[in-house]
Amino acid sequence: NATATGRNSIAIGTNATTANSNNSCAIGDGAAATADNQCVLGNAAQTAVIPGKLSVSGATSLGGSLGVAGATTTNGITNTGALTNNGPVTVNGATTLNGPTTTNGLTNNGNISNSGNVSTNTLTTTGLATLNSATITNNATIGGSLGVAGPTTTNGLTNNGNISNSG
Repeated sequence: NATATGRNSIAIGTNATTANSNNSCAIGDGAAATADNQCVLGNAAQTAVIPGKLSVSGATSLGGSLGVAGATTTNGITNTGALTNNGPVTVNGATTLNGPTTTNGLTNNGNISNSGNVSTNTLTTTGLATLNSATITNNATIGGSLGVAGPTTTNGLTNNGNISNSG
């Protein structure tokens, strides 16, 4: 038995109810609209399927995980919890990350700018690298020439080759 109570409400399906909610709908077995202006499809054991496009024009909240298959375009995402990605990510345009960030296997084909501290276990570059300041606490290997412009302070420098000074 479906029970629609409240003004302008609809209940369709076995044990569907609108529980005194106004302007609400409950469709499917055990569907229960519990607030005004709410539409409920099915119950927790059911899956709602939309075979065509879905357009949402207001605020949207998800109570569980979100799975996306295929290309996705977004215009502004705010994430307040952990974000996990198990595949490649392509970013076209500026990206701002506030707070601690952990990356494994980061590949960059453009410039990276950082206004805070960066720490890394291994830094590898195949092109020009400019470091305005650097602290090296363990061994470092340079496979080519090292150019230093400006005053330089070293503590415990070990050299196994030639050192030339042009200044």
